[in-house]
Amino acid sequence: MVKRERWIDYTKGLAMIAVVVDHYPYRNPMLQPVMYFSVVLFFLMAGYNSYSSLERRQPEHYDWGYTGKHCWKLAKPYLLASAVVVLYAHGVLDLGTYGRAVLTFSASAPFYFVLIFLQMILVSQLLYFMIKRSKAGAHPLLLQGAMLLLLLVVVWFTQQYTHLFDLHGTAKNLLGGFYLLMFFIGMLWNADHLQKRSPILPACIAAVVFLACLYFILQQQELFGMGPLSKSPPKLTLPLYGLAVFMLCATLLPRLEKKGGRVLFTILSPLEWCGKYSLQIFLYHLLFIDLISLYVLEPLFALSLVSGTPWLSLLVRLAGLLLSIALPVVFTFLYRYGKGKLVQWWKSPGTA
Repeated sequence: MVKRERWIDYTKGLAMIAVVVDHYPYRNPMLQPVMYFSVVLFFLMAGYNSYSSLERRQPEHYDWGYTGKHCWKLAKPYLLASAVVVLYAHGVLDLGTYGRAVLTFSASAPFYFVLIFLQMILVSQLLYFMIKRSKAGAHPLLLQGAMLLLLLVVVWFTQQYTHLFDLHGTAKNLLGGFYLLMFFIGMLWNADHLQKRSPILPACIAAVVFLACLYFILQQQELFGMGPLSKSPPKLTLPLYGLAVFMLCATLLPRLEKKGGRVLFTILSPLEWCGKYSLQIFLYHLLFIDLISLYVLEPLFALSLVSGTPWLSLLVRLAGLLLSIALPVVFTFLYRYGKGKLVQWWKSPGTA
């Protein structure tokens, strides 16, 4: 049994909370841009975890069984979530509408990332073989640098000359455009065990880059004057910003995990919980944000205006945000419990 690295869940939880805050309708003009690291951080972590998974399996050639298993592991909850969203949006689960939504990844706005992640699963073994070949060579860092340049060319080509669907950002391009590069960097970080080396220098570099990117993001500018800030497809600032957050998490959190006590783990446990259930929160958070806004937040906001209690408005916003994170997980637990009971009933002798 492989011991779970808690810092991974902390980092995924941080990214997931940032996604929900970014999508939350009651926006704070200063807080929302701070969360723009979320998607880049997810792809970096996906690459990191993918390398760990492949290292445990040690494939010598392309393993279609591994690919199919992991694609289905992502596809199953995606298919269910698409059905729930279509049912909520249309009041009926029309199979034609559902089929089109599933095939075009359009049931909910963020679902196009499922398409990109499926493509990352497909190419992960190829990237893994490239990294293993580079580590076996005489100059692994030079070879890995050449691989990064090669992937940059691939990213440029796919963004210029490929088109999958009329989706948002880089999802319309083969291999997800720039996110492929982030995925590969996450794999490289794991392969070179950079998180296990002295954290001082990478943490200092990451902190400087983080602060510089945060300044430009809050100013809604790109680094080096390269045009207006773009979230999707990302230009220069957001990949650097996400990479800086990843480096800070990957260098500092493992040390805190080793040296921290029960108090620290208790403080970080909400992040760990969000990280463990990040897929469920991702798939359902927009649905629950819509429900909470319609049936909870708007009536309470009206009440706060009538009663003249502005502090109530702040509490309502915070409660709505917490519910948007918690309710997808509650829904998942209820679904799994109901599914288990149904299977148990079906297998019982009385139903034969």
